Amino acid sequence: MARPKSASKDELLLGGIELFNGGRFFEAHELWEDAWKRSEGTERLLYQGLIHAAAAIIQVRRGNNDGAASQCGKCIARLGPLAPSFMDLALGRLLTELRAFVAANHECKGEGVACAPPIIRKSGGRTGTDPTPTAS
Repeated sequence: MARPKSASKDELLLGGIELFNGGRFFEAHELWEDAWKRSEGTERLLYQGLIHAAAAIIQVRRGNNDGAASQCGKCIARLGPLAPSFMDLALGRLLTELRAFVAANHECKGEGVACAPPIIRKSGGRTGTDPTPTAS
C-alpha cells in the first residue's frame, strides 16, 4: 500500500493490518509509524504496540531470539492494558498468539521458524470495516 501524505490514521491502521496479515511486517511497521506520530493517548499505545508486534516477528525471522523477546515484551506492555479488545481489534488474541510464536521460535534456537506468525483479527465488538483481509 502506498502511503499518501493525506492517508487518515484509519487508512494507515487498516493498510498496516493488511500488510501484517500478508506477512509484510516491515511495511506494516512503516505505515503504523506514520499513524503513531499523529496519535495521542491510548490510540498512540495501540500503534506503538502493533509496531513492536511487527518488530518481534521480524526479529524471529532474523534468528534474533533475544530481540524478538524484547520486542514482544514491549508489545505486551503497550497492548496489554488495551486487551482484550480495542478499536474492534482482538488484541488479547494477538498477544496470546505472539507470545506463543516467539516462545516456539525461541526453542528453535535460530534454526528456522517453527510456526506461522499471528494475524490481527477483528474482535466483533462493534460494526465497521473488518480489518481482517479476505481471500480473493
